Amino acid sequence: MPVEPVNPKRLPNGSSAFGPGIRSGHSILIVDNGTETDAIVKVIRLRDRDEQVRNFYVQQGSKWTANKIPSGRYVLRVAFGRDWNSKAHKFNFRRSFSESENFDISETTLVTQNDDGQLTETKSTKMSITLHKVLMGNFKSHEINEEDFDR
Repeated sequence: MPVEPVNPKRLPNGSSAFGPGIRSGHSILIVDNGTETDAIVKVIRLRDRDEQVRNFYVQQGSKWTANKIPSGRYVLRVAFGRDWNSKAHKFNFRRSFSESENFDISETTLVTQNDDGQLTETKSTKMSITLHKVLMGNFKSHEINEEDFDR
C-alpha cells in the first residue's frame, strides 16, 4: 500500500488544472481554504447544461481570489486531498469531495448623465467563501462522490 509522502506534490495557488475558464465578468470570488488538505475548486454556473466558469488550486491554509467572474447562479464543486497527480488530475491521498449550496453572482450597470455626457458604472459581487466549517457560518455544503465532481 502506498505511503503518503512527507513532501507531497502541490500546484501553485491559482493554478488551473482543468483549463483556463471564462473571464468575462466584473465580480470577485475569494476562496479561503482553512482545511488540512489542498483543494481544487470548480466554479460551476448552473444552466440547462452546467458550465465550468473557472477552476483553481488552493493550498491548505491559503486564500485565492478569482477575478472576472460573470453573473449567474453557481455552485462550487471541490476536490480535497494531498499529493497532486498531474497525469490523473486528482489527489493521491486523503481524497474527499463536496458541493456548495447554490449562490448568485450579479452585476448591474448604471448609466447616468453627467456634465461631460454619460457615466457608466458597474456594480458587481464580491463574495468570500470558506472551504472549512465556520462557527455560526451561513453557507452550507454537502459531500459528493468523485463522479459528481468530475461531471
